[in-house]
Amino acid sequence: MARMIGAGLIFSLCADLEMCTQGASTCLRLRACSKTDAKNVAPFSGSQMVLASALGKHGRKRKAVVHLMEAHQVSQRRACKVLQIDRSSARYLSLRGDDAELRDAIKRVSRERRRFGCRRVQVMVTREGFAVNHKKVRRIYIEETLQVPHRGGRKRALGTRKPMVVPDGPNQRWSLNFVSDALADARRFRILAVVDDFNREDLVLVADTSLSGQPVARELDRSISERGMPKTIVSDNCTEFASMAILKWVQDTCIDWHY
Repeated sequence: MARMIGAGLIFSLCADLEMCTQGASTCLRLRACSKTDAKNVAPFSGSQMVLASALGKHGRKRKAVVHLMEAHQVSQRRACKVLQIDRSSARYLSLRGDDAELRDAIKRVSRERRRFGCRRVQVMVTREGFAVNHKKVRRIYIEETLQVPHRGGRKRALGTRKPMVVPDGPNQRWSLNFVSDALADARRFRILAVVDDFNREDLVLVADTSLSGQPVARELDRSISERGMPKTIVSDNCTEFASMAILKWVQDTCIDWHY
């Protein structure tokens, strides 16, 4: 006799896998002939399939196959046919290496730089010595659900969690900011201001109608050539100070940039 699995058991199976979907009103038949299997699986084909569409990735599908085999004592061939999964996919063993250190580094950088996206996180972990491309970083970044949330309402300070070192001498900590104003003809311009936090000396005052990350890095190089390299630079996380040009400059100079 063929064993029938009712709709209630389908819901139980989906709940175990945390992927339960609505619409499982038709029952599946296991341990029956192939014609009966095809007849019972047919209503689940396409976009309305209860399990295959809900499971999504192959790793979850393999877990579903193992669950059917252990819970209902069926063969792998029968479980794969009911769930419409290729047997080679169910038997696949990943050859991917252990990325535990890289994964920990990505999570640590994301915790410290909470407004950094995937590309900027890749620059930070590359600075630590990991030879990795953006595709692998993006995969781990998504798997760990580290995506930067969209801001809503008023802006809040979301900088690094590292403690800020108090300077006890000149040329130890610099602060950067922009000042904006308008000309008589209503054209806007901005002034890049760099200040030594210990003696409050103005190191840079550069005015221009457009100041992106590259001009900022160029002015910092000029100041360093005249006064030496500071230990820490402090700024907000506006687009100019958090651009790829500034991240590349920080990577080359090894200066601690505090947002």
